[in-house]
Amino acid sequence: MNAIMTNMNLSGATFNNAFLTWSTLTGSTLNGASIVGTSAQNVNFVNDQLFNANLSNSNFADADFSRSNINNANFANTNLENAHFNDARISGTNFAGAFWNSTICPDGSISNAHGNTCVAYGGTQTPTPSRTYT
Repeated sequence: MNAIMTNMNLSGATFNNAFLTWSTLTGSTLNGASIVGTSAQNVNFVNDQLFNANLSNSNFADADFSRSNINNANFANTNLENAHFNDARISGTNFAGAFWNSTICPDGSISNAHGNTCVAYGGTQTPTPSRTYT
C-alpha cells in the first residue's frame, strides 16, 4: 500500500486484513484502532500513540515502533521479527504468542539475548499479571 498518514488522529480506525507494508504512520494517534490480520512489514509507527489498540495476528516484521506510547494494546500472535521498539513506553500490553527474533527492545537490547522476548526489557513496560506473555 505504502500510505503516508503522519500526525493523524486514526483513533477507532479499522485496518483489518489490510496491506500496509512500507506505510508511514509517524506521530499518529491509533487509540482503539483495529489492525488485525494485517500485513504491516516495514511500517513506520514512530512516535505513535497506541492505547487499547488491537494489533493481533498481524505481521510487523521490520516495523518501527520507536518512541511510541503503547498502553493496554493487544499484540497477540504477531510477528515482531526485526521490529524496533527503541525508547517505546509499553505497559499492560498482551504479547502472548508473539514471535520475537532480532527485535530491538525499548532499552536498546536485542530480544535474542532474553530468550526471544522484549517483555520487561526497557521503558516503563510492566507485564500485567492477568495476561500471558511469551
